[in-house]
Amino acid sequence: MTARGFIMQASYRIRAGVPVVHLYGRLEDGATFLVRLHALVPHFYIRAAEQPRAQRFGAVIRDSERRTFAGEPVARVEVAVPADAPALRDRLHRAGIDTFEADVRFALRYLIDHDIRAGIEIDGVASEGTGADRIFDDPTLRATNVEIEPRVLSFDIETDERAERLLAISLYGCGEDQVIVVDPEGRPMPPQAIGVPNEWSALELFCARVRALDPDVLTGWNVVDFDLSVLARVAARVRHPFELGRDTGAMRIRPARGYFGSGQVSLPGRLVLDGLDLLRGAFVRVEDHSLDAVARQYLGEGKAIAGDVTDRVAEIQHNYASDLEAFAKYARTDARLVFDILAKLRLVELACARSRLTGMTPDRVAASIASFDFLYLAALGKLGIVAPTVRSDDARVFAAQAGGHVLEPITGMHNDVWVFDFKSLYPSIIRTLNIDPLAYVEARTDEDLIETPNGALFRRAPAILPGMLDALFPQREAAKRAGDTVASQAIKILMNSFYGVLGTPACRFSNPAIANAITGTAGSC
Repeated sequence: MTARGFIMQASYRIRAGVPVVHLYGRLEDGATFLVRLHALVPHFYIRAAEQPRAQRFGAVIRDSERRTFAGEPVARVEVAVPADAPALRDRLHRAGIDTFEADVRFALRYLIDHDIRAGIEIDGVASEGTGADRIFDDPTLRATNVEIEPRVLSFDIETDERAERLLAISLYGCGEDQVIVVDPEGRPMPPQAIGVPNEWSALELFCARVRALDPDVLTGWNVVDFDLSVLARVAARVRHPFELGRDTGAMRIRPARGYFGSGQVSLPGRLVLDGLDLLRGAFVRVEDHSLDAVARQYLGEGKAIAGDVTDRVAEIQHNYASDLEAFAKYARTDARLVFDILAKLRLVELACARSRLTGMTPDRVAASIASFDFLYLAALGKLGIVAPTVRSDDARVFAAQAGGHVLEPITGMHNDVWVFDFKSLYPSIIRTLNIDPLAYVEARTDEDLIETPNGALFRRAPAILPGMLDALFPQREAAKRAGDTVASQAIKILMNSFYGVLGTPACRFSNPAIANAITGTAGSC
C-alpha cells in the first residue's frame, strides 16, 4: 500500500543488538503509523589519508565517495550501535584525527541524507502491532509535503503546597474535559470529575485515558519542568510504571539547562510540547508569561481563582478539602486555558509548519542550530560533501564578532522625520553577496570573488545558503498574499535565524569572518 504521513517523532531502539530507526507519526487518513528501518548503519567520516591510523583504534572503515570542504577524499567509519560512536570519535580526536559529522543523531541521519522534512510517502506492507495503527517495516520512503491536524491533549496537575502529594490531574482536548481527583474519603464528585482512592489509581487512570484518546501531542503550561517532573516523582514513590507513550517504554526527562532553558521529555511515539515554550519560540509578545496573564491577554479570561500565587495556593487547598466543585472547576479551567491559547495563537500549527521547513520534529523546531544543520547538511550531502564535527575545544569560541551598527542619536525634538526599515536586511545581504560557508574563501585567489566591507571573500558560483533564501522569499510572499500567517511566520523565523547561527560557536559552520561580513555590510548600508 501507499500512504502519506507526517513524522512527529524520530528515534531508535536496539533490537537483537541492531539499531532500528523508529519514525512515528500520523497519516493523512487519521491513522497513526510507525516506520521501522533495520538496515541503517551508524557512521561518521574521517579523511581517507587517516585510515591506517584510525584502524589502530579498531575502527571499521568503508570507502566513501564524499569529500571535505577542501576537496579531500574521506572514508566512512562504521560502528555497531550509535552509543559506540562518541567514544571512538573522542579517541580519534585525542590522536589528532579529525572526524566529520560524528555528532549527527542516528535517527536524523536517514532523514537528512534523504532530505525528508516531516512529510513522507510510504510504499510498503502495513501490519498490526503495538505502537501505532499501521506498522511498516523497511518500506520505501519518499519526501513529500503533508499537512495534518495533530491531536492535542492538554493536562494540568494540582498538588499540595510542597508539590509532593498529587491531588488531581485535569485533561482537556480530543473530546475530553474532566478531572481525576485523588480522594481517599470517597466523597461524591461534581460533574466531569472522577474520584480515585489514591495517587497510584490516579496515575493509572491518567495513563489509560491518554492511551484511549491517543493524542499526538501532550501539552500544558510549564508541563515539563513542573507537571511531568512531579508526576515522575510520584510514580517512583508509589511504584507506578507511568507509561504515557504510544509504545512501551519509560518516560525520559532531560532537566532544564541554564536560567532561561527548559527541560525536554521523550515519550515513545508521542510528543510533549510545552505551551510556554511554544509561546516563547513563536516570539509572541506578552506582558507576563504566567498562564493567567497570557490567558487574559489573548482569551479575555483567566484562572478560575484570582489573586497572587500565595493566596491561590491557599484557596486551592481549602477547596480541595471543603468545596470539590470549585476545586474541580479550577483544575479543569487550567487545562482548557492552555488548549485554547495554543488554538487561538495556532502555536502547534506553527510548530508543524516549521517542521515542514526545517526537517526537525515539532518538539525541536526551536533549536535553530539543529534546524540549520539539517538543511545545510542535506544540501551538502547532495553535493557529496561532509561537514566538520562540532568539537567543544573549537578555537572559534574565542573569536570576536561585531554586532549590528547603532547610530548615535541627536537628542531633541525633530520635524519631518523619516523612518526606513530595510525589509529582511540580513537575509537580503546573504543573498546579494553570496554569503555562505561553502562559498567562503580564506585567502584571495585569481578567481573573480565577491568582497564584503569587512574584507571577507566569497565565490560567485550559486551557493547553498543564498539558494535557500531564494526559495524562501517567494514562499513567504505567497503565504502573505494567501493570508497564511502561520506559514509566513514560520518562514520569517527560519530566515532570521541564519545570521545568529553562523555567529554561534556551537554551530559546525560558525565563522566570525562570515558573521561579520553580514553585520559589516549592514552597518555600511
